[in-house]
Amino acid sequence: YTALHWIAKHGATQVLQDLVSGSQKAGIPLDVNVKSSCGYTPLHLAAIHGHQRIMKLLVQKLNSKVHMRDSSGKRPWQYLSSSTSGEVWQLLGAPKGKTIFPTQPLVSRNSSRKTSLAACLKTQHMKWKMAAKYPALREREEYSD
Repeated sequence: YTALHWIAKHGATQVLQDLVSGSQKAGIPLDVNVKSSCGYTPLHLAAIHGHQRIMKLLVQKLNSKVHMRDSSGKRPWQYLSSSTSGEVWQLLGAPKGKTIFPTQPLVSRNSSRKTSLAACLKTQHMKWKMAAKYPALREREEYSD
């Protein structure tokens, strides 16, 4: 995690400009494509946090690579929100002509919940203990896969 990562995460545009200016004066090159321990570049972090001005500076002025993937295989454009301008979507290399956001909700709010996650995660001993108290649970277990 570098100063560039911090700047990109917090959207500090003026700090980024000062850092670039100072590094150029000192003759110190900046690696704008350096990855954090999670594989994020500063461009990934700017996209995650929605800092459009930082994204524009990184790509247009500092030639940040838009096709780099993080540790989970995502490119920076895959973290953009629906409120991000079309210009930034194009700048980050998002594919054209594809629906990025689902038109239907991913999870139906009317889903029936018969068992809780906690019940699924209990040890077998706890299941037997619960089945002794609640016969309906025992019947369900006898016929389940």
